[in-house]
Amino acid sequence: MAVSVYILAFNEIDKIEDAITSVKWADEILLVDGGSTDGTVERAREMGARGRELVLREFTWAAVAEKVAKRIREELS
Repeated sequence: MAVSVYILAFNEIDKIEDAITSVKWADEILLVDGGSTDGTVERAREMGARGRELVLREFTWAAVAEKVAKRIREELS
């Protein structure tokens, strides 16, 4: 069974390298970004993460978590 890790981020350029390094053991690393403007997505992709930007009318961590959970349920169906 493959293991995927989702990393939720928003302007986390100072932390994204450590986050990705800590889960390099996973088969797949997916970045779910809330519209970062500080280079978080670009750095994550350089490190091998696949990225997706969420388009949300209003950014909240609850909204991000809800979208990620929906995506996971769809992938498991």
